[in-house]
Amino acid sequence: MLCVQPILLFSFQPLTSIKSDKTYPTLINSVSFHPNKNLFCVTFTHHQQVGLYQIDMDDSVELVQMLENPTAMFFHPQNAIFSPDGNHLVIVNWTTRDFNIYPADIEGCFQNYPQSTIPFHLSEGKYRPHGMCFSQDGAYLAVVYGSFEDSPWIVILYRVEDLDSAHPRFLPCSSLTKNNNLKGVPKGVAFSPDQSSLVITFTKTNSLGIFPINWEKSSINPIPLQEISGPATQLGRPEDIAFSPDGDYCAVSNSSQNTVSFYYFDKWNNRFIGDVPFKILGGEETPLFFPHGICFSHDSKYFAITQFGLVELNAKGYLTSWGSERLERISLFKVDE
Repeated sequence: MLCVQPILLFSFQPLTSIKSDKTYPTLINSVSFHPNKNLFCVTFTHHQQVGLYQIDMDDSVELVQMLENPTAMFFHPQNAIFSPDGNHLVIVNWTTRDFNIYPADIEGCFQNYPQSTIPFHLSEGKYRPHGMCFSQDGAYLAVVYGSFEDSPWIVILYRVEDLDSAHPRFLPCSSLTKNNNLKGVPKGVAFSPDQSSLVITFTKTNSLGIFPINWEKSSINPIPLQEISGPATQLGRPEDIAFSPDGDYCAVSNSSQNTVSFYYFDKWNNRFIGDVPFKILGGEETPLFFPHGICFSHDSKYFAITQFGLVELNAKGYLTSWGSERLERISLFKVDE
């Protein structure tokens, strides 16, 4: 099927910025929207907290729940996502690399302590979790373990079993590694709109890759269906990737450029339509400070970005300085189409 590039005319109207009320800084790593209501969750990694925020009818935002230690049993929560049915919150910890599962109660809040914990199955201690996403049907989970240029990395596809039970399982069934001759460091991951591939961001090479999945074998093909890279893409240390709910385009956060770039996507043929972004968010009008996690609301009305602030990294990607000004925050935008 021939896909004609759509013409998307929309703008991002800043609504609010959310900051931590603690006196010491934290990395705000991830943001994720609930699959069927305007509720989003945010990880405050160094504060050992995950906040849940509701967007009200008048576009105001209120904190409705804060999961935190000691009951939450966090070990530097890195990424938090809702299950596709909205019944569970899954959080992966940076330090221990294990997964905490928090079920929702009948009122829609989430249990303050984990229903279960799933340990990381590999013994290698240098792997650290970063991007994470469920397949649209909830049957699979993809996780990127890769943060530093001098550390090992791996992208793992897990099969999800018994998430509603007291003993859920994430069963590893395929992976991508450095041995696949992939030169970048993976950071963000998303399932393509048709659930046939993983779309992965790579730092160092400043590229995006589409990797087909053989569902009969539950395996990831290490040879990308398509890659985009180079100056035209305006990618710069890409971190997270998120598709619009209709699958017509995707967004990528560029931490070294302080921008979020948007690309048309052919969801029928599972390819990027060209390599030039049709929109860039950032700059003087909407300044961003090391954008990291990004996510669209289920109805496309809102878009959220987490920002690290004025942090400094060394050549290998390690945090060396927080900066003199506290600018870590979550920025929420209303999308006007």
